[in-house]
Amino acid sequence: MLTLHTIVRRAALFAALSLPLAASFVGCANRGGGRVAPHAAARGITIDGDTSDWPRAAASLADAHYVYFRVGVENQQMPIQASTESLALWLDADGDPATGQRMDKPTDAASLGVDLVLEFSPRKDDGTLGRGVSGYAIDATGNKTPVSQGAVELVVSPSTGGPQFEIRLARRTDEPSTAEMVLAGPARNARAMFVIADATGKITGWSDPESFVMPASADGPARASALLPVKRPGTIRVVSYNVLKSALMANDAPFRRVFQVLQPDVVLLQEWDTDEATARAWFSAMVTGNAEWHARSTGKDVVIVSPYPIESLGLDGITIDSPDGSSANPVRYIAGVVKTPLGDVAAASVHLKCCGTAGSPEDIKRINEARAIQAAMRGGLGDSGPRLRVIGGDLNLVGSTTPLDAIRVGLDADGSELMIAPTRVLGDAAFYTWMDPKSEFPAGRLDYLLFSDASADVVNAFVFDTTRLDDASLFRLGLDRADTASSDHKPIVLDLKPR
Repeated sequence: MLTLHTIVRRAALFAALSLPLAASFVGCANRGGGRVAPHAAARGITIDGDTSDWPRAAASLADAHYVYFRVGVENQQMPIQASTESLALWLDADGDPATGQRMDKPTDAASLGVDLVLEFSPRKDDGTLGRGVSGYAIDATGNKTPVSQGAVELVVSPSTGGPQFEIRLARRTDEPSTAEMVLAGPARNARAMFVIADATGKITGWSDPESFVMPASADGPARASALLPVKRPGTIRVVSYNVLKSALMANDAPFRRVFQVLQPDVVLLQEWDTDEATARAWFSAMVTGNAEWHARSTGKDVVIVSPYPIESLGLDGITIDSPDGSSANPVRYIAGVVKTPLGDVAAASVHLKCCGTAGSPEDIKRINEARAIQAAMRGGLGDSGPRLRVIGGDLNLVGSTTPLDAIRVGLDADGSELMIAPTRVLGDAAFYTWMDPKSEFPAGRLDYLLFSDASADVVNAFVFDTTRLDDASLFRLGLDRADTASSDHKPIVLDLKPR
């Protein structure tokens, strides 16, 4: 068994237990069974992959809207939703071993009546591991009902491999499910533990069960009363947005409303297969009504749009070699110099390879694409390019963080790396940019804005998700709750004040 906040090396731990080498955990341990204050304990936690804001004595917490967990897997190089081991959360939501499912192994779970199971990289019937998350709820009589990640609005951070992970489950959503019957309700004690298993289902590691308090749940989903940060004079607003397979062409109204509210100066778009004339015409007609916009596009996937003129910046069509060297593959990248009233901005819209996991062919391609983009951007900037520099887009970080590190090396005006904009979701204490309730993958941070902090200061930085806002906030903005759900990605916004 493991103690809280102690990462025991796998060899030492499992030699003592006579079990195969496997991952060990930090978190979900409470040998004394002490109670955690229900509201104070969860206050101030942000789902961003950094667990320093957690109370030292807890790894399972709850408030009226969410249940939170943190778990550390020793030597974990892969995302937990795309790993070579299966990680399961076992939640005894009522603290009653007589209800739910009794687990035969490990012996530490004997006192639990498991009411909800969520399995990351779930085991399949053919003896292999899948991707994403699957789960089920167990009622008082032992009947199991499937639970999807969307049913609990699951958020995991980071979406890449790492030593520790934060996990959040919503207790109520807009579409009630069996999971809500488990998570919502009156105040009670609960217990939770994590279990790791190989592809055959053999359990090879676990955490101590931890007791915690689940206070009474709220009557409905979490909604925030939030004011949209005002674009202040003397600032440049940059918006990056993956518009989901050119969805704004077939369903223009929600995108039009979002862009009108955000009032961007520089727009970096992905998944829009369009030419420059069409991009200019769409923004001129939909966003400002006849006012001329400007655009740069490769005609495939990535576009830069602005109400200000845009000049070219180095190469537009860049490629990387295929793994066997037999062909050149195009990189989704477009760059330009936006001539704003506050000065020139060197901007690039990028879209890296999707899918895979750390070390997979997809991840290797992402790394090579990121390096090619960095070289192209540096070549376009030369020695006298604009000091204010921004790269934004869908980096698809579902493997390693190497692509993010590689793309920003040496591109700041002082020769340092570009800074990562701290884009937290407006009205929510979480960092995610992608969410699809119908997918097997949990919400995560796939999109980034990188900027030159040597030449500009951040005034505002946020992700805009209309589903997080309450009715009054949406009414003030003239928006519908589903507006940003028109794409599986959310617009990310950065206001910079040039120095």
